[in-house]
Amino acid sequence: TATMQAARQDHYVDDSEFESILGRPNDIRRTMVHAEHGRARSQRGLIFLVFFGIVVFFSAVRSGALQLDMNVKVGDVQSKDKDGPAPNPPMVIESGSSSNSGGHSVHVPVSVEPVRSTGSPITPSPTQAKIVITPSPVKSPTKSPTKSPTKAPIKITAAPVVVKPNEEGGDSSPSPAKDAAAAAVEITTEAPTILKKETPNPTLAPQISEKEDSGEANANTDVAPDGETSVPLVLNSYNDNKGNPSKKGSKGVNDASYWGQWELTEHASIQSQKRESFCKNVQNCDVPNTAFPSNSWQRDANYVEQFLLEGLKLVNRTKEAIYAEYGAGYPLTEEIRQRREVMFRTGILNCTAAETSQDINKMAPAGGRGGWMCESSLDGLVRRILHAIITQDDFTIALGGHSVAAGHDNHFAQSYLHQSHRVLEPVFARLGIQLTSRNLAHGGLGTLESSLGSGDIYGRENDILMWDSSMTEGKGNDAYVELFHRQAVLSGNRVPFFLDERGYYDFMGFAMKYGADVASFYKASDQGFLVSTSEQQVKTLPWASQYHLCDPKADADFKKACNLWERKYDITCWVDRDDVTPPKKQLDKVRTSNHPRHQVFQAQGRGIAMMVLTGLEHALLRWRNELKINNNKVIPLPSEEYWHVAEHYQKIKDKVSSDGGVCAEILRESKMFPERVCTTPLKGRTQFTPRTNPDESSLLSIMKDFQPNSTIYSKELLYEGPDVPNPSLAIPEGEVDVRLIASTGKSDLNLVNHRAKRKRRKLASASSTREATVVDSSTLARNRNLATKKIEQSSLWYPTDRLEVGFCDGSTDSYNCKRSAQNDCLLKGHNDGREGLLGDGYSDWVVFNLHDVTEGIIIVKVHAWFHTKIVGRLNPLTEGMDVDGARSLSLLSLRGSSSSVSTSTAEQDVEGDESWSSLLMSWESDEEDGISLDYHYDQGRYLKADPVQVMPDTFKFDFALNGRTTTYGKEKFWEMITNPERVVQLFTLLDQQPNWVNKNYPDGNVEVAFRIRDCGRDQMMHITHLYWA
Repeated sequence: TATMQAARQDHYVDDSEFESILGRPNDIRRTMVHAEHGRARSQRGLIFLVFFGIVVFFSAVRSGALQLDMNVKVGDVQSKDKDGPAPNPPMVIESGSSSNSGGHSVHVPVSVEPVRSTGSPITPSPTQAKIVITPSPVKSPTKSPTKSPTKAPIKITAAPVVVKPNEEGGDSSPSPAKDAAAAAVEITTEAPTILKKETPNPTLAPQISEKEDSGEANANTDVAPDGETSVPLVLNSYNDNKGNPSKKGSKGVNDASYWGQWELTEHASIQSQKRESFCKNVQNCDVPNTAFPSNSWQRDANYVEQFLLEGLKLVNRTKEAIYAEYGAGYPLTEEIRQRREVMFRTGILNCTAAETSQDINKMAPAGGRGGWMCESSLDGLVRRILHAIITQDDFTIALGGHSVAAGHDNHFAQSYLHQSHRVLEPVFARLGIQLTSRNLAHGGLGTLESSLGSGDIYGRENDILMWDSSMTEGKGNDAYVELFHRQAVLSGNRVPFFLDERGYYDFMGFAMKYGADVASFYKASDQGFLVSTSEQQVKTLPWASQYHLCDPKADADFKKACNLWERKYDITCWVDRDDVTPPKKQLDKVRTSNHPRHQVFQAQGRGIAMMVLTGLEHALLRWRNELKINNNKVIPLPSEEYWHVAEHYQKIKDKVSSDGGVCAEILRESKMFPERVCTTPLKGRTQFTPRTNPDESSLLSIMKDFQPNSTIYSKELLYEGPDVPNPSLAIPEGEVDVRLIASTGKSDLNLVNHRAKRKRRKLASASSTREATVVDSSTLARNRNLATKKIEQSSLWYPTDRLEVGFCDGSTDSYNCKRSAQNDCLLKGHNDGREGLLGDGYSDWVVFNLHDVTEGIIIVKVHAWFHTKIVGRLNPLTEGMDVDGARSLSLLSLRGSSSSVSTSTAEQDVEGDESWSSLLMSWESDEEDGISLDYHYDQGRYLKADPVQVMPDTFKFDFALNGRTTTYGKEKFWEMITNPERVVQLFTLLDQQPNWVNKNYPDGNVEVAFRIRDCGRDQMMHITHLYWA
């Protein structure tokens, strides 16, 4: 009875136990916390609590434990419900105040969630429990109507430690100096929070649930707005001796004395430990826990305990820094609490009762938050993160999408993916993980052309893969959006966690059908962000919020000033330096405004970072809680079922490869390309940038007799090394710098050295050192002759923009991409390019060597509309070959030589004001520009034309597979070309079953050759991608 009456009251933990749990007695002061229940508990849970309380009470009376320390062991509590766990009310045990506790109190709710297999519905377990943080809104303490008769301190075992800053009394006013920055302890386990959502089906409403992760609960109510439970960000420790450093303009705004820092000294084994030694010949490095050396950090229980605690503090101070960056940090007023509710929260949904994806979508939070996912997908994210931490592996996030995703009209570093990377990189680095983020989006295009070669273009080692292409792959493109997910699953060494912009495609249906892990993210909205109302008021706002949102009710002069282009788009093309002077004048302004401004991208990037930080937090808690429950474990690692990935990956692969889904259904009707592509992993090569592993994934890497030191294919960087600091990317002094706060620690964190040295092979130095033979066009013209029957590589296929300049893999390491003498905004940094191989009626054969052709699929992507009346240019390598009215092919073999063509005219074309890639991008246009995308190009210089009409009737297209040639005339050629998406033209060269392939290509090697003829120089073909399986 006493336990029940005290169930919602405050209780004490003695100082020694408090200090031993926190591990930082000198930094954290005693203060009170108050935790209240998020909603009324079920009758079953109440009965369980009464029963458990009675057992504890009588056991205590019988054993005399009321005069001794009491241990609450979570492992002894079990759920017996055959249908899953009932939400249990917290159990609270009260003791009297102690003299050294200062009259403060700690509320200790305990509840149990049976352990479940990742990705599976919740099932009860008779022996284990999982611990998570319970929702705990802060409010003023109240006195207990009933006092416990005992004064004994309580010892708590098997529970995570949660520390948060709090104000005295829990109201909106700042606390007294000695208590304002003190921390509180909340020790708990938790069953899934059930939050009912209104749905048309009343039978689903009591079962479908949502719990929110991040943000503070409302101070005056038991639950957050809209009936959603909020988990406080409570692991930071603060020190207010110097006031509130989050105040704008404070010199200590990023000071470790306020935010805390990484306190752990690196384990001696980390530098000497070689991952290859224990991962060798083990799929996905799923080694047993016993495989780690006895002297490794993974086997050091004391180090692991401190590592997990430091990791939790790091994650949560990074979250808090993001809020402070937008003026939503401590001290928490009611207004700030409400803002935090809608800014960056991640909704975690209990989807076990949902029968269809529509049921889940109805539960999804409204827009304006960071995003949402089902609990099963959260388990999948946690699994990947734990695997990376334990094996000290890399962690890769990649993005495919259109121009908004690419960050056009801003610096590449201002794109939202790289803004999230800026925050996350130091956090991952402290946890021993190298984070790589690749923005592989293309303006004005969808994802299809990259998805067809996903493993080679997007990468095979992605842990998170994002899709953001709703403007170019909206309604009617389900097959191609699904293919984005399918090829990532089929062709990857890892199966990524998918993070999709919520659009037309039923990504949740894909997750339910194939067991994939999927989350949805929202584009940053206005909810919760500060509004600029006047010039005077703007000066009081945090830098991140200044002019971000302009008050529509403000006076006309301020609205005009607030919306100035210079305020919205901050692009610096060049910063003067002593060692480099660009030969081309750099732009003072890059005045384009068709895309979101950098402030929008930053806010969106912070929201994505919050989602990943939520996954990190859950991963560290899962590890820590399991160790607390199983405190006798010899090896301080979570059970292998929680962090091994190979079996999880294989189950998803098997399901996707055995069923073509929506992708196959649509392709069966449209016949745009073989429907087998939906269940068959493809390989791919392209000249488009950005792409993963640029040298290995280029068309040139499979070109027969390719001579990289040829002057055709070489293009030097204007200068080497990183750029000087860019003022457009700098955080002003006195403003919150989240990256700095996350990086700070007793030991230095050198992020440059932390990155693995990637292979950046220069093609010009990778081949023979023999000097290139320069052949001018007059020599070629004099040596005109008919092509021989033998198929040999010609030197007359022109790489548009020649070989792309720099390292263009879409990552933050791609700072030198497109760093050429012709670039008029060198610091912009964008990787987006449309390079390819250009041939005309005189170029003859271009030949590629394909390996591992086993499934009988070969597809080429071309730009068949390339005609001088459309693109306004010619192939510079064939100049002079049509003199005297001659119409013949000229062949120059590259076999055994380093031949190249170099003419003054060709060089002038390359060094001109406009590159082929920029011309193509301008012609293709971004979808927001409002320019017609029918095969026309018109900037006042070129005529509008239809590509079919301008193509000569004599046109011939030849392709050869292992020397066997097929020829199509103009009519057949256009009949065979398909156009599945805008400016995507595909030609299927081979579609045969594997048994046919085994008979005709037993070694899996196929030589593929192309040429066009009988069409002169005006008609050209641009080859951009080649796919095969």
